[in-house]
Amino acid sequence: MTKKLFATADMTAGVLNALVKNMMAQLGVKDPDEAIRIFNAGEYYLARPGCSWYKRGGVIYITVISDGTTRSGWVRRIEENEKISDEAKDLLNLIDFVPTTGVKYEVAVLNGGERPKRAIDENAKQRGLTVLNPEVALLLYEKLNRAELKSMGLRGILICHHTNNKSMLFFIKNEGGYELDVAYGIDEVVWEGELGCAYAASVE
Repeated sequence: MTKKLFATADMTAGVLNALVKNMMAQLGVKDPDEAIRIFNAGEYYLARPGCSWYKRGGVIYITVISDGTTRSGWVRRIEENEKISDEAKDLLNLIDFVPTTGVKYEVAVLNGGERPKRAIDENAKQRGLTVLNPEVALLLYEKLNRAELKSMGLRGILICHHTNNKSMLFFIKNEGGYELDVAYGIDEVVWEGELGCAYAASVE
């Protein structure tokens, strides 16, 4: 079978026009050249309907909505899961927790990129991102499954800082070990490329 020189060789002008118009609609831009540039530059990624995340400008975005669960309610929900470490449960009892209902949060996940945690925090600050509060962190934990993490190219996400910035909740949904655990004093530790760090991007 002869390999086509151009992927669009057999496409009609009408099909290509419809494709570009759909790209423009998804991006919210009116210039077809700009729409094509954004896709080719990797600044925006297509996602299947129902996918819980999308990628733009190298950053993964996920939306979660609060459901009013209190601290004790979360503790009950996670205590039923044997893959939650005792240290993670203890940390939840120490950090400030203010439940909300119907609040929409957009979470941004930065790839570790073999960088120290402090460097990732600085990059997040430059992007206008802020530290997740415990409620959003747990909503994110519940929303993502192992398959979705894998599709992101990640095996775990750091989701919540403690008030002293020394201990943090993270989750790694894999075959063995804890899914939700605590890490200590990792500001200077190089964060692996397959681990992401989550921050708050917007609140509605």
